[in-house]
Amino acid sequence: MSLYKNTASQKWIVFAFNVSDNEPLAGDAANITGNLRLDGGVADAIDDVNPTELEDGYYAFDLTQAETNADLILIAPASSTASIKVIGVPGAQYTTPITLAAINAECDTAITDAALATAANLATVDTNVDAILVDSNDLQANQGSWLTATGFNTVVPPSVAQFNARTRLDADYFSWATDTVATVTTLTGHTAQTGDSFAIVNGASGSVATKTVVDAIPTTAMRGTDSAYTGTPPTAAAVADAVWDELQSAHVTVGSFGIIASEIAAIPTTAMRGTDSAATAASLATAQLDLDTITGTDGVTLATAQALYAPNTVVPPSVAQFNARTRLDADYFSWATDAVATVTTVGTTTTNTDMRGTDSANTVVPDAAGVAPTAAEIMAAGDVDGFTLEEAMKLCLAGLAGKLSGAAGVTVTIQAADDSKARITATVDSDGNRSAVTLDAAG
Repeated sequence: MSLYKNTASQKWIVFAFNVSDNEPLAGDAANITGNLRLDGGVADAIDDVNPTELEDGYYAFDLTQAETNADLILIAPASSTASIKVIGVPGAQYTTPITLAAINAECDTAITDAALATAANLATVDTNVDAILVDSNDLQANQGSWLTATGFNTVVPPSVAQFNARTRLDADYFSWATDTVATVTTLTGHTAQTGDSFAIVNGASGSVATKTVVDAIPTTAMRGTDSAYTGTPPTAAAVADAVWDELQSAHVTVGSFGIIASEIAAIPTTAMRGTDSAATAASLATAQLDLDTITGTDGVTLATAQALYAPNTVVPPSVAQFNARTRLDADYFSWATDAVATVTTVGTTTTNTDMRGTDSANTVVPDAAGVAPTAAEIMAAGDVDGFTLEEAMKLCLAGLAGKLSGAAGVTVTIQAADDSKARITATVDSDGNRSAVTLDAAG
């Protein structure tokens, strides 16, 4: 990678890996820092405290302009994570100064000296900008002169008096709802409209012909509010006579009251019966037979039916009899408030002295002799240098069978037997002597 001298917004790549298996390490950006040495000078911490993770163990530091202002720069990255080594990619670099040749080496098209801005060109630009600034200041200082400036629209709008002379107020306009037309001038071929008479267009096939037909309609046939019938209407008696004196033969419409009256008139009179006719006597005899079937000729059947279907004749108890065998609601025993006067003991329980319950709790502590503790109680008990038996066994198991890392460095880490966490973390010297130990027996 190329590193330009004294240039901002550049990056330096580093690589992190585990020394125990040489595998790249991801997710360690927060633990990685680095120093720079410019031209062999003292170590200076990189302003970008922690790099940005890329992938597969690669991370990138962002460099400031000052951090690249040297001919030779060395990077010294490190991780606070045990057994993790971080190296620069590369570890040191010679910088490239920003020259025209260096720029052309990175460009598809070469840039010539003639294409670059010269001091004379910059001076010309500066002069033009100054002139623009003077003009803009003049515009701001002399805004009142714009009213007399030329080149703008100079059309003068009409005055209020001129505008009023050619317009009128809303109230002065003609209102179709309330205003009256003073004079109506008829068109050629029409007569003046006066009152309810309307102009008629001349012509045999036009309105003249229509008027002729209308005029021929008899006025006596007109009905309505404008030409009501003025004759004497028939009386109610005359209407009734006209209806009831109508001949029967004139009613032939099916379903009308007239045809129904004709059908009633056609019923033979021989079918009618009276109180002394033979048909009435036969009907009465049939009814008597039905009555005998129900009651019997001697009344026995009726008595039997009365015994079976007569209303219940049992007399209900009197109020005094009902009260003698019942009591009021307040007289019944209340489980919530009433007390039992006497309790007869059925028997006495002398065994089961360890019985428990909220109503009759045993206040004597039961004999616990011979009751063995559970495995969980055993593991949770004990005091081994401030650790329970379970915690002491977890530390021992980790020390005997846990994974070990960092043996070549100053920090040794021993994982739990199930590899869930670091059980033992120790700081050691080159001989392996422990100067500080952190124990984690939880979980």
